[in-house]
Amino acid sequence: MKSRILLCLLLASRAISDGDEQEKSFNSEKDLLHVQFDCKTDVDDLPTVAVMSTMLSDSNFNDINYHVVAGTYGILDGSYVPPNTLFQLAFEDNWTDAYNNFLPAVKKVTILIEAILNKDGNIWIAEAGQSDFTAYYNAIPLKGMGEKYLIS
Repeated sequence: MKSRILLCLLLASRAISDGDEQEKSFNSEKDLLHVQFDCKTDVDDLPTVAVMSTMLSDSNFNDINYHVVAGTYGILDGSYVPPNTLFQLAFEDNWTDAYNNFLPAVKKVTILIEAILNKDGNIWIAEAGQSDFTAYYNAIPLKGMGEKYLIS
């Protein structure tokens, strides 16, 4: 199910902006697709990771600027499914491990977001799980952002 939702999100957001369209179109030159996976209690995130990796390697999508975070669950009980080997194969250096390094992950994502917003880009957030991680970095004041906002 999550694979289909993510696939729909990517396809819907792929309407590339040439500058004349409304801000609601994903602009591969300025925007960031930020994807978060909880990887807790179930393994349904793992096929979604495979689908996303496959799509991003396709020539129709390989110019998308993206970053992925693993371990973005909140207070959810249950076992964590360690995805690090899969994430490294799927995304190389475009991912962060929030499960083992929560605060460094928040800092890294905040820096990425600030860089995109400072260039008048938008952040497109896809969450496969709880929103605690998003809430955490959204609570941190971004330097020089003024009236800028995140698209979620």
